[in-house]
Amino acid sequence: KIHLLHQQMLTKKSTDISSAVITAKEIFAASPRQRQIMEDVADVFLTANLNSETRSAIDFIEAHFRTTPYLYVLKTQLAFTEGDYKSVLDFAPHGINAPELPPFYKAKLYNIMAKVYLALGDAKEGAACFLRSSQLPGNPSQYWEYSNYLFALQHKNIPRQELFSIIKNYDNMFHNIKRYEHKAKKNHKKIRIGYISADYCNGVAAHFTYALFAAYDREHFAVYAYNLGRIDSITMQFKKNVTYWRDIQNLSSSEAAALIYADELDILVDLAGHTN
Repeated sequence: KIHLLHQQMLTKKSTDISSAVITAKEIFAASPRQRQIMEDVADVFLTANLNSETRSAIDFIEAHFRTTPYLYVLKTQLAFTEGDYKSVLDFAPHGINAPELPPFYKAKLYNIMAKVYLALGDAKEGAACFLRSSQLPGNPSQYWEYSNYLFALQHKNIPRQELFSIIKNYDNMFHNIKRYEHKAKKNHKKIRIGYISADYCNGVAAHFTYALFAAYDREHFAVYAYNLGRIDSITMQFKKNVTYWRDIQNLSSSEAAALIYADELDILVDLAGHTN
């Protein structure tokens, strides 16, 4: 049961963490001698941010079973949650260097190491860890990790041509996705500008970008806002200023692309860039 609940949490098929925690505590109290079950128990505790229980489960595993690469995944995650950056950099390489550890978990370790290096002010190593994660064969998160790599590069002084080449590599990762054609000339009375954002709500990004939506030349421009985030009172200010408001947060990527293409924009701006 605990293994099933754990897998459902990992695959986002269930968000019922409370049930998983109750089951995990019952199993832990029974002190079973099955390593995989105890690893699932530890991971459930970790997902529920129960650091003390996670520590106890990890201690139990270390005391009763041989050390496996996955144990270093658990220990790295717990150390990161507790802000113990030194332990993160000690534990993570043990998992990464283990041939039998699946790419998914190695990517997770690289991701945590990258965040730690960036927090410590080492942009070079932080970016390098994101890049290594993106290069792991079979890593399902390679696109996200390369995006994180590009975001981390803002902290480094890189020649423009080299940076452009790195960015083009990101574009090449999506070479097999159908591209829309934009050859037909549009005869609109106004230039159409679209903005995609998850930050049309109270926050730093909204305050920095608000002028784009409130002070544009309405005689010559039509502004389309494509929303991917939550809605609050600030959202209403954006909605009343734009020409067209589109809520696309419940659409698939292909559905959103089709809608945007149908709006026949002249310029499309992604306000998120390579942030989360």
